[in-house]
Amino acid sequence: MASSIDLSPPCDKHPLATKSITASTIYGIADAACQGIVRYRTAQHPEEIPWNVKKLMKAAAIGLFIAGPTAHFWYNFASKVIPARTFMGTFKKMALEQLILAPISAATVLAFSVFVQGKTVNQMASELEPLFPAILKNELLLWPASAFITYRHVPVHLQPLARNLTFLVWSMYLTYYAYSPVMIEAALGWKYDTTK
Repeated sequence: MASSIDLSPPCDKHPLATKSITASTIYGIADAACQGIVRYRTAQHPEEIPWNVKKLMKAAAIGLFIAGPTAHFWYNFASKVIPARTFMGTFKKMALEQLILAPISAATVLAFSVFVQGKTVNQMASELEPLFPAILKNELLLWPASAFITYRHVPVHLQPLARNLTFLVWSMYLTYYAYSPVMIEAALGWKYDTTK
């Protein structure tokens, strides 16, 4: 008989540490996956996009020190403020998250991107501006739906894990989208081979 993995004991004994280490691991995996996507999408000149271990470590640190603790405290807060798991209670938690946590998370991600890439906020804004409408549309499809499912069906102590897994998918989408042929040509100045 196969046994399933139970994350409850570490979450019960050391909830903040467990969630922070898990977030760090997922953020590190997300960054490595994103770097892999960039290398794949730019395989014509892979030497121009080296593996960036320092960036990966910074992403893992963000997971450990910011994302993990934030998710731990946020989901505990949300479950205390609105304890009901009814449709309406779940909807209220999702709305609360979109109004409070989402803007803070977006600002943190932007600040992290500026910090990691060594660019100014204006440089990042000008690079993101053409992508913003499509990204916003897809964000509004993914994150509220993910939050609703998480609040409705995932136990509170595992909700940060669900959020971090959604982040993993979201970051890979953003990287894949940002490294579309048009963006690669603009960033690196050479014609992208669309035959692969």
